[in-house]
Amino acid sequence: MNSKILSILITDERIKLNKAVSCSERRAVYDGVIALNNDWTFIIENKPAHCNVWEEQLSVGKILGNYIINDDYYLVKFPVVLTWREIFKRLSNLKCSNIEKMLITDFQDFVFINYPELFPYEKFNQCKLNRQLLDLRIEKLLQSFIDDNENKKIISYQTNWANKIILNYDCINQIDYRPVLENKSIAIFFAFGFKVSQSRAFIDCVNLSKLEKLSDYDKQLKIRIADSYGREIYSIYVKKGAEIEFINYWKEHKMSIGQKSTSDFYNNLLQGLCKLSFLQQFDQDELVESIGKNRKQIRIMPAMNMEYNFSLNDVYEFEQNNILERKFIDKTLQGLSIVQKEEEFKKLLKRQYKEDMVKI
Repeated sequence: MNSKILSILITDERIKLNKAVSCSERRAVYDGVIALNNDWTFIIENKPAHCNVWEEQLSVGKILGNYIINDDYYLVKFPVVLTWREIFKRLSNLKCSNIEKMLITDFQDFVFINYPELFPYEKFNQCKLNRQLLDLRIEKLLQSFIDDNENKKIISYQTNWANKIILNYDCINQIDYRPVLENKSIAIFFAFGFKVSQSRAFIDCVNLSKLEKLSDYDKQLKIRIADSYGREIYSIYVKKGAEIEFINYWKEHKMSIGQKSTSDFYNNLLQGLCKLSFLQQFDQDELVESIGKNRKQIRIMPAMNMEYNFSLNDVYEFEQNNILERKFIDKTLQGLSIVQKEEEFKKLLKRQYKEDMVKI
């Protein structure tokens, strides 16, 4: 029986290859060739990014093709696609000698340092403190419980910041899920009142009693001063423990929220803000300088950033006990409960998580 030739593609994602391999006229430079007892010859093409795969590269070159034409070899028509994650998972489960294990570990360390996106991120503890791997693992976590699809993309990623669940609610646009390496934690971040319309809706619908109960969430309330495009110019922060007083003030002064002329702000609003005891001290000269002399319009928006942090040690334990998704869903729902959006968020969940919801 003639020796068989099999083309193998190793890359980051599984892809469908439609073109059969053949004998090409190209002068091939193979990434790897493995021969097994004259029975099999494996031609290996390595592509760290599947988007760079050129199917012609998976065909054999002219020199090897001459042997196939002379019936010395049989060419398997379609290549095999392997992912690096599959390879690493199998390497980790191999029973081998200490020397072999050392070689595997050295190889894994090399890939982890130089091509971290190829390393498995099936578990959070595999990601160590690598930001890129943690982002990838968080994305997979969100995909496990959010009913995301091509027609209605809910999960997105902002480079070097966070994975996001897009909400487009009247008081909040999105929820961010991001690694905080300095604290060794995963943060769920809520930004209420980021736009003028969201600011008004937040002040209208915020439930003060539920807000007080969320003592394990870090809250930062502020007055956002932005330009006419919504870009923040300056922030005036609220003292810790004065959240309720701050919100009650804006419930009574909703007419002050929105776009104002700079002259109106200086003549009417600024002096009033300076007298509010629940605001932290701020530098008026710095504020005036930030607004600038030529800016005619600014936007005034009471807002709140709120964050809950899972320690990575807790994340590892939750994942081991198969309750990680439930914990993230519950803390997300608790955060949204202050603006009464729990039921809307539940609509985004996959069926198995809708059927057994924890009451907030």
